[in-house]
Amino acid sequence: MKQIFLIFCLLFPRMSNAEIKLVTLDYPPYITQNNDQLDGVAVRLITHIFQQMSTPMTIEILPWGRAISSVENGSADAIFTAFKTPSREKFADYSKEILFNQTIRIIRSKSSTVNWEKSRIGEYRLCVVNNVSYGSWFDSMLDKKQFKAVYKVDFAEQCVLMISSKRADFWVNNELGARFISANMGVTNKLHLEEPPVESTPSYIAFSKKNQHIKLINNFDQILNSMKKSGTYQKIIDEYFNELEISK
Repeated sequence: MKQIFLIFCLLFPRMSNAEIKLVTLDYPPYITQNNDQLDGVAVRLITHIFQQMSTPMTIEILPWGRAISSVENGSADAIFTAFKTPSREKFADYSKEILFNQTIRIIRSKSSTVNWEKSRIGEYRLCVVNNVSYGSWFDSMLDKKQFKAVYKVDFAEQCVLMISSKRADFWVNNELGARFISANMGVTNKLHLEEPPVESTPSYIAFSKKNQHIKLINNFDQILNSMKKSGTYQKIIDEYFNELEISK
């Protein structure tokens, strides 16, 4: 895979801090790449935080396994967005602040009269993407064949078409991923996200223990916490999706 670097040197004039190397994967809408340019809600948040810390950094796109290994061996300073696992905590120091709660949502067409209720799942036709995990509860229900019908497709966009045409009652997807796909397809206002989320898994930025970045992690946490309290965190996310809508 081609390695993509985004260097923010021009954003950090007259700084003496050592440059921090971050690694991640191509994971829309959190991280996107287009013509060797990186974007996405996670990239924008990370960039803003490092600017506030006056710390220059680079971001490199890698296959996920290589990204994890580079943090483990210290060739990279940090990785985002990463779920917390016992094995990873052996070689990585995680931020205390959650970067994203990655929520699994049930989505239907606004024109549909079918409402989601867990007690009625045997009546529902679902659309899901092949080989994607939707969390422990949902995966268990799929394995036990608890739904009336499950349509497995290769691309989430196919699920949007299926619920729009009433061939399926619901589409299951990561929330921000669903917002990204629906914005790109120009159907945001035609879809409804059911409440509450099926499952939520926190993801973080995690720093290599080999490179000893405890002070940097503390600064990162303080700024991210402040952004959440001030509304800056949500504003950056909303601006990203508003730009997607306008561009369509």
